[in-house]
Amino acid sequence: MKKRLTVKEAVSHLDHHGALLIFPIKNRTEPLSLWQCFFPRKAMKWEWTDDADDGVAQLWHLRAILSSSRGAVYTKWYQGRAAVLSLKLFRAMIGVVAGESDPLCHLSLEARKILELLEDDSPLPTKRLRALAELSGKENERAFTKGMRELWSRLLIVGYGEIEEGGFPSLTVGATRLLFEQEWEEGARMSAAERERVVLSLLSHQPQFLRAYRKFEAVVATGAG
Repeated sequence: MKKRLTVKEAVSHLDHHGALLIFPIKNRTEPLSLWQCFFPRKAMKWEWTDDADDGVAQLWHLRAILSSSRGAVYTKWYQGRAAVLSLKLFRAMIGVVAGESDPLCHLSLEARKILELLEDDSPLPTKRLRALAELSGKENERAFTKGMRELWSRLLIVGYGEIEEGGFPSLTVGATRLLFEQEWEEGARMSAAERERVVLSLLSHQPQFLRAYRKFEAVVATGAG
């Protein structure tokens, strides 16, 4: 009998681990991924043929559902890779951002423009966002990618839901402060000591994620990345 992947089980894994990649990096055990939580004894093969393991397709679809479930947060804060955060860890990380007097001060003009659009209307598909930001076309690819990377790395945007774009389902993105307003406000009220307790309680057993969190703190505070 094939395993059925559910949002409930995914959120349960997240609540325990704090942060998880969606898919493993070259089947390494660290950082931990949702794939490894669902299939702890199975190597992942990126195949989409009719006779391929349906676990990859299931998890691919689950990531979109999970992103808008309100039980987890979809982001690319770790090396630009698809990952999910528990709400508990997310609040603590957002507290770092919200605690800055001007969390946008180190952003490029492109990143500010993209964020301004998303804070006016979220979520949006990538193709439309590019057009609105006047960053479509190959000549603007580097500027758009850089702007998005800045926003992902600071948790200022999140993935949220999916839409058909060019005949293929595409994850939409939105402004964190707009889509997770309550979590943003709760994070802002947390003290530095509270945030540190939460982070260590969830990430002390995942050293790669913990190092990434320290880098995240530095990026938010100084813009160094």
